[in-house]
Amino acid sequence: MLPPEDAGIAENRTQEPHVLRAIARAWNWRRRLETGAASTIQDIAVAEKVTDRFVSRMMRLAYLSPDVLERLVIERV
Repeated sequence: MLPPEDAGIAENRTQEPHVLRAIARAWNWRRRLETGAASTIQDIAVAEKVTDRFVSRMMRLAYLSPDVLERLVIERV
């Protein structure tokens, strides 16, 4: 995917706190499942007071490729 041709490069772009928070939350949930602290996505949803569908959608962020994560978290270009 490429930005539109008329889109200029923004100087001094900062990280989006919502994106960083969502990635951290997804990694935390993934860790809970892997360590056995939570058995299912439903367990996480109940503990976080959100729907299991929301947890399922957000969990995808925990499985992004390292290149994508680096671009989102470090470069932000």
